[in-house]
Amino acid sequence: MAAFSLFSLVANKEAGVQDLSLDQIRQLYDGRITNWSEIGGADMPVRLVSRAPDSGTRRTFQQQLLDGRREREQLR
Repeated sequence: MAAFSLFSLVANKEAGVQDLSLDQIRQLYDGRITNWSEIGGADMPVRLVSRAPDSGTRRTFQQQLLDGRREREQLR
């Protein structure tokens, strides 16, 4: 048996970032990075958008990428 989990994260082109590391993704989702300029992008605030809190995809994302932690409260 094999399992495969795939997530695509998309940043607005104007944010000016590409190829985020796992650590950067975790910092974005826990609120330690709040401006794209902190990771080499444009000077503009980070605005995260995700699936509904009760989504299975979101729960899997939290488990697999965020070490089981929930995202910061400001998530839309």
